Amino acid sequence: MIEIKNLTKEYVQGRSRIAALKDVTLTLGEGMTAIVGTSGAGKSTLLHVLSGMEPFERGSVTIDDVPIAGLSEKEMAAFRNRNIGMVMQQYSLIPDFSVLENVWLPLTFSEKRCPRSERLELAKQAVRTVGIEELTGRPVDTLSGGQMQRVAIARAIVNSPRYLFADEPTGALDGENTEKVLEVFRKIAEGGVCVLIVTHDMHVAGCCRRIVRLEDGRLVRS
Repeated sequence: MIEIKNLTKEYVQGRSRIAALKDVTLTLGEGMTAIVGTSGAGKSTLLHVLSGMEPFERGSVTIDDVPIAGLSEKEMAAFRNRNIGMVMQQYSLIPDFSVLENVWLPLTFSEKRCPRSERLELAKQAVRTVGIEELTGRPVDTLSGGQMQRVAIARAIVNSPRYLFADEPTGALDGENTEKVLEVFRKIAEGGVCVLIVTHDMHVAGCCRRIVRLEDGRLVRS
């Protein structure tokens, strides 16, 4: 479970401090949750804070009873690798690596010191979960946008995270590929994972169990 209490995140702009998140209090659990709002509402900032990629000024964020503000950068990186998968709109894949090589990359940084054969099987299982096993050996720069997004999702779940954060994961996809990606998210959520999806697409939001709305950095619907 993620517990957010009175969270405030600020950015320095010239001589001013601009609050991107303002006194947000929220609890998030299993299932699919959409985070919606206009551009600049603080949606992506919230994901970056929850993943420990950005610090915050006030309040607290506790994930599975761990206050993340108390973790060092190294500890947070290890915590994120164990518990959080990240899916970005622009995929962030290594172009000349194959699908399987991209997917198994997080396992090379994992604290799980499992044999190479076991890591290979974990990567193959993640590829099967997202339904692209026929593409395993293909370089990712030969794939369509929808296929690349599913590779990115497979990479995000290869360590069996308890939390999956997705920032506009369908923003560059057509309707058919959006449905395929949503079906993958549903399958992952049904396995007990907390899936948070930042989106402008109300169809995507409507497929989620819960909708959280931010406006001007404030929580207006939860």
